[in-house]
Amino acid sequence: NGTFRPVESVHFHIGGGTIRTGRGKAGVSRLLALGTRADSPVHPYSLLLKQADFVADYSVSLDAHDESELYDRRVWILANPMAEVLPILADEIQDHADKAKQDAYLRPSFFGLRLNAGVADTEQEYLFEPATWKAVEGRAWREGRLVWGFDMASTGMAALAAYWPSTGTLSAIGAFPSKPGIKKLADRDSVGELYAKMKARGELTELGGHTVSIPKLIELGLERFGQPDCIVADSARASELTDALNDSDVNPCPFVIRRNADAFDDLEDFRKAVLDGHCIPEESLLLRSAISEARVFTNSSEQRKLARQGQAGRRQNARDDAIAASLVAVAQGYRWLRANGFVDEPDGDEQTDDFVVT
Repeated sequence: NGTFRPVESVHFHIGGGTIRTGRGKAGVSRLLALGTRADSPVHPYSLLLKQADFVADYSVSLDAHDESELYDRRVWILANPMAEVLPILADEIQDHADKAKQDAYLRPSFFGLRLNAGVADTEQEYLFEPATWKAVEGRAWREGRLVWGFDMASTGMAALAAYWPSTGTLSAIGAFPSKPGIKKLADRDSVGELYAKMKARGELTELGGHTVSIPKLIELGLERFGQPDCIVADSARASELTDALNDSDVNPCPFVIRRNADAFDDLEDFRKAVLDGHCIPEESLLLRSAISEARVFTNSSEQRKLARQGQAGRRQNARDDAIAASLVAVAQGYRWLRANGFVDEPDGDEQTDDFVVT
């Protein structure tokens, strides 16, 4: 009599070493592998059935990743043949398809799990897909209270975002240090003429020597956007930013430091503001480029925040600083809108005239 030994969540090391070792201990044995399709043909799970000593007697992959109309029932039924005889399953997938078509936030799970289009070891989730971001771009008045948001890296790019909650206008400027300079950084980042185009449009500049000069960035912000009514930043270089603001021509106003624990709420408020029409980004190559680089990190409690460093498949040197600055500015302004009844939410913040709502 044969013995069936189920193993869940097998970690597929390259070459199938874990399974090969276990199979050898069992003598004559067969392997039955069931799983979600990997996103790469060289993924260990994809290679498992191609190894010389792991020749598959039979294999099948039900997917719809090569089709164009991915939300069409005719297409997704290819990856879910049982839906033809299970109406409840068909209704569930159709609902997922309808929602994913409208919201890019749901598309990774729909493509990967419903269409079996491939799931990465590290799930990469966009903050917004570039097409979704482009669709919400527009022109609005720069009127009312103004929130500045800073993202201050110790090296590389720094960014300042300006958000007018009353009209929804969002604008941003980015800055590189003058050494090594935009041209060399463009070569290093393999972006061709992108940085040069941003500079020509006034969206990117060079400030300081080997690091971006915060005082000069503040001065540029006053010139481009005017006096802020509230300033928001994360804890990076916060002391340096505080000193620079105190020595600048910025009028006294609330200065809010957002900590790591605040990042989850900031991301959700930013997304709500954009999706509900309370944030209208100006057309900007800087912001478009940053949104294409931005990824979302999800922790074990299903809380989401903007990925940093190499989290969630984000490129280690991704230039998403302008979105990081925009996120804290818009989230702060959106909380003020909600607190003062401009956003229809039953559990809004307590009404206040103070711009600081944490």
